[in-house]
Amino acid sequence: MVLNKFLPTEGRINTLMEIIPQLDIQFDKLTLESQKLFEEVVRKSVSSSTP
Repeated sequence: MVLNKFLPTEGRINTLMEIIPQLDIQFDKLTLESQKLFEEVVRKSVSSSTP
């Protein structure tokens, strides 16, 4: 994954929020803290894409 370094911070965050749920993440290999963060990102991604 490559992000444009000239993109404002908010744009980088929004881009990551769109991309992260599409990645093939080995959930069981994440730390507990990372699992929680990943679940939150996926949950927000799903809720924002639902009309």
